[in-house]
Amino acid sequence: MEVEVGGPDTTDKNDTLIKPSAVKATGQFIKFQTANENVKPTENETSVTDRSETDEKSENSTPKYPEGKLCGWLIITARGLIKTNRQRWCVYGDKTCKLYYYRSQNDIVPLGEIDISRATFHFEPTVDKPGAFQIRSDNREHVLDASNRHTMMYWLQELQKRRRIYNSNQSSKLTRPVKQGRGHDVVKCIKDVSVLNRACKQNPTLYALAVCARSNNLSTKHAAYGVLNDVCRIPTHLFQFIKYCEEMSGHESGWGRSHRKAISQWYKQFGQVDPHGRKNPLKLAYLVTKFRRRFKWSHKDVIRLAHVRSRNKAIRMTLQYALGKTVEDADSTMSTEASEVRDFLIAVHNAKHCSLEKDEEKLCEYIVLHQLSWEHVPNLFLKYSVKVWETLFRLMPMTAMIRNLGKMTSLDGKPGADFWVSLVEARLLDDLQLASARIHPLTLLIAMKHYEQGAQRNKKISWDPNPRIIEALKNAFIRNTKVTQPQGRKYLMAISVGENMQKPICGSTITAGEAAAAMVYSTIQTEDVEVILFTNKIEEAVTANINRGEDLQSIVKKIYQIQPETKSNYTKQDLSIPFKWAAEGRKKFDAIMVFTDSITSCGFIHPAEALKQYTQYMAIPDYRFVVVAMTSDKYSVAAPDSVHNLDVVGFDTLTPGLIMEFVENSQQRHIVNNDITLHAEEDLFIDIH
Repeated sequence: MEVEVGGPDTTDKNDTLIKPSAVKATGQFIKFQTANENVKPTENETSVTDRSETDEKSENSTPKYPEGKLCGWLIITARGLIKTNRQRWCVYGDKTCKLYYYRSQNDIVPLGEIDISRATFHFEPTVDKPGAFQIRSDNREHVLDASNRHTMMYWLQELQKRRRIYNSNQSSKLTRPVKQGRGHDVVKCIKDVSVLNRACKQNPTLYALAVCARSNNLSTKHAAYGVLNDVCRIPTHLFQFIKYCEEMSGHESGWGRSHRKAISQWYKQFGQVDPHGRKNPLKLAYLVTKFRRRFKWSHKDVIRLAHVRSRNKAIRMTLQYALGKTVEDADSTMSTEASEVRDFLIAVHNAKHCSLEKDEEKLCEYIVLHQLSWEHVPNLFLKYSVKVWETLFRLMPMTAMIRNLGKMTSLDGKPGADFWVSLVEARLLDDLQLASARIHPLTLLIAMKHYEQGAQRNKKISWDPNPRIIEALKNAFIRNTKVTQPQGRKYLMAISVGENMQKPICGSTITAGEAAAAMVYSTIQTEDVEVILFTNKIEEAVTANINRGEDLQSIVKKIYQIQPETKSNYTKQDLSIPFKWAAEGRKKFDAIMVFTDSITSCGFIHPAEALKQYTQYMAIPDYRFVVVAMTSDKYSVAAPDSVHNLDVVGFDTLTPGLIMEFVENSQQRHIVNNDITLHAEEDLFIDIH
């Protein structure tokens, strides 16, 4: 019997199957462990677990647990060469939503953990094991036994209840301003983040929009659905938004009237007059055939659930094609745009049935005439045909081109495969194309790192990196920071190093240390910069001799040059070290930047006080102090009442520009964004007819 199916940020769907029942504390399970309670397993339980005498003695001295802590003894089945049943002390972590199990109650380090936030629960009572149940999490099945049915039901009930509390707390930062009546401000912020490309990925933005769309506040809900067409620009975004909404719906289907109307309007908007000329029925046909299925959702499913209907014949033709119906024949009453949509859908259908031996020329003709993307091309052509890749490349959007650099390089050994290098350089040098595509600087940096590796993660495709492509990506990264560099200032860039700086940021493969190196790399090109690496002791501060001509990889290696034993004390870092180091060396800097992760603890002196002493000692009346925490966290290291100090959380498209503008202390904005109204180039369909 399946108890419930749940996931992150969802409510449990089948809680009604588990009825609350008063369960008394037994030797097998303790409802709420307190400081004065001693618990011992029964003789039968001890024989099952084969526990040592040392562990049995340790159980007599019960540790102190907070009131209301969910913990107790459970039998866990370990599956290996030999199937064994071991009794473990299980404790639920309220802050992590994980179930930890220990050998004894006094152990500090758990033997293992089970993630409850993404788990599903199942139980099939038997005569031999009436309290057995399973927790399926992270593609693993954990078999547990609570000795009797009542205890098992209580465990399942409590785990689901506490998971709901955990998920509710996770979304509290979004729901709090909504409850305060500022839902419109939240929705406006979501729209700005998406349209201005302030986030490296759309996932958090779409999740936030789904939270607002599922709000009980009607004005917030209507505002969220009102910006759906602006935030969800391609079907991938739409399907992910639908997925999040369904997960938050709980027992309900999630397809209410407002939801159906908004989803239906997403399709019908392409039949309305667009003053910018970016949305038309042909664009809808392009998107529907390119993004067929994402996140287990297809256009066929969405169109049926949303009851999408349109009076526009061109839109209706695309909807029928998505539902699997044949394209209707042309007639004299068919409009020009409907005829274009019909020709495009027929071309997509024919392209999917082209043969590699006979139809290579015909497929290239379809690609040129109808601007088909690589998603419309059969896999055999993508694997073996250089000519098809050449045709695709000339029409490929900027994002897709960057994503397929490795594949195109792998074709270099075949005749005619050297065509594309000059074209890549020309497109990456075109600032207008980069602006219209809204490529995130970190995206370029990640693409360069991936390309330099010379192989995909699954090792299916490998290539020899082309130095010209690497240089073009590097130059594009520098220009895409959108910063007009100030002149004549001396910088101190202090980077805290350690294991935490080697963890990813922004949900990407780039680490916090690499992001700091990217900031150093882009600044040192025109400025006088000195870089130091520090941890928690001033004598361990190291000067990184970084020159203007060095590449990014060299800078990253120098940032990670601190020995591992120094990194072990990283959590005790002292952010006042840069000022002490500068004062001891009597070095005068106009601007000091400190790059760290979310750990911002202070040493014996607060960084703000150390900065004050340094500026007085060196007689620097006009200075700038910037602290950049690469991972998102709420903190304040710089003095909040000083106009000379700036705290920055995260690292996104405009971070370098904001920092440089603050350092320059100029009223003129150095951040250039010429494309705040353009959609991503993947969404741009150019009509060549």
